[in-house]
Amino acid sequence: MGKKAKIVAGLVAVGAAIAVALPMVPGYWLASDDQVKRAVRAIHGHTAALRKAIGGELLYAKSCVLIGSPGAGQLTKMVNQIVIGGLMQGLAEGLNFGQRAGLDMEKVVSVISKGAAQSWQMENRWKPMTEGKFDGFGFAVDWMRKDLGICLAEAKHNGARLPVTALVDQFYAQVQARGGKRWDTCSLMQLLIKD
Repeated sequence: MGKKAKIVAGLVAVGAAIAVALPMVPGYWLASDDQVKRAVRAIHGHTAALRKAIGGELLYAKSCVLIGSPGAGQLTKMVNQIVIGGLMQGLAEGLNFGQRAGLDMEKVVSVISKGAAQSWQMENRWKPMTEGKFDGFGFAVDWMRKDLGICLAEAKHNGARLPVTALVDQFYAQVQARGGKRWDTCSLMQLLIKD
């Protein structure tokens, strides 16, 4: 649990405050209204506060899940960002490989998106990735680097090894250096296209 979460938990424990944190699993808040309604929230906090907050939360979330004690929601968001970072790099490499091999990527995605490789990122980002369009939509590289920095710091604290996450964070730093601070996270593809 982070310092701020511990402070808030302490205030709640002595009755000085009620709190519930609702970190959104990222990737949806800049999407369409329909996608926002399907977003999943990882909730952590105290049951009394949760009961007060849950009614409004369900107005725009597909579901709300009490993950655990204070800090668990933020940790869940970290897990999400770690997974997305690796997924985006794998997707970029796969799409780049297919393009360089001369494959019809629309047909390729129509097949592999029905199997084990399927993901929201593939279904919604393969086209801009193969077209080299990364600006004006999605979750910004700056935000992802901030989140990955939080993940890497927490990993040092809890002893988790994140070698791929650290590498992907370096790749996003290269995207930033190329002017892609506000580009969508699918812009990892840009490093492969231009090199």
